[in-house]
Amino acid sequence: MQPYALVRPGDSFETWHHATCRNYSTTQSRGVPDKHFRASVRVRPFGPVALSEIASELAQGDRLTVTRAPADIRRDPRDDFLLWIARRGTTCIEQDGRVAVLGPGDLALHDQARPFSLTFASMSSAIMVVMPRAYLTVRLPLAERLVAQRIARDMPLARLSATLARQVARSPENLPDATADRLCDAALDIWSTLLDSALDGAAVLPSARATAATRRLHEVKRYMLDRLDDPELDIVTIATAHHVSTRTLIRLFAAEGVTPMRWLLAQRLRAAHDALANGTAHSVTDAALACGFSDLSHFSRCFRAAHGRTAQEVLQRR
Repeated sequence: MQPYALVRPGDSFETWHHATCRNYSTTQSRGVPDKHFRASVRVRPFGPVALSEIASELAQGDRLTVTRAPADIRRDPRDDFLLWIARRGTTCIEQDGRVAVLGPGDLALHDQARPFSLTFASMSSAIMVVMPRAYLTVRLPLAERLVAQRIARDMPLARLSATLARQVARSPENLPDATADRLCDAALDIWSTLLDSALDGAAVLPSARATAATRRLHEVKRYMLDRLDDPELDIVTIATAHHVSTRTLIRLFAAEGVTPMRWLLAQRLRAAHDALANGTAHSVTDAALACGFSDLSHFSRCFRAAHGRTAQEVLQRR
């Protein structure tokens, strides 16, 4: 787990911005005069995820905006999902052409792998659940479709999800690793169930109607994610299991600008990276085999191309 930076009331805007870039992802923000700025950041590691309590106060009527542009993503390719639980004031999340305005108790998801903008009102506080991409997408393959969608505080499971985040954020940090991992798995199941129900609810809106092709793609992705460890999984096997032709399968994935096997490779490489970084794999060979690679040389080349460093380097830095 990376060392997180903390911010205490009285720290400067520059300290706050540096800490948020270190903790979450590289962003740009126009400076705020320190005499009008008061903020705090507290992070609670929790198994493979982290919960962050973040708050800021500005001069009455002022706004604080943080943006992440394509150039920032190229410099810093972190691709976690962040689940926001608003507590005070107003937080605005803009991504993929949508805008979610959150009041106290509302929730929303945003994706670090794509450009976004965050705007905080003169008083704002929230809890963020920082979820490694693979841990959410294995439970909710279409998570990216839900970014910048407001989940109202009175929606089923919203209050439970928010209460769980608050309790975990303030829980003792001396839990045994195995216990923390089990609790984290249970919490991720609850949060992903909330998001899944929100995705189903959004399906009735004309702007987010889930077509038959979208549903089929969701099913295919779940099937593939359940079989990441199978080195024999190929496009014919996948198509046959879903009673479609390989041409139809290719068309389904083409809507996202990728082929089925390229998507599968990306999921395997993400899973291998997380296994090495989080300690669930004790060697590069273990990670490769567990994620469906039978050729270690091929795995090593693909891993370095995807992550910018070798699998051994990731293993040694954890």
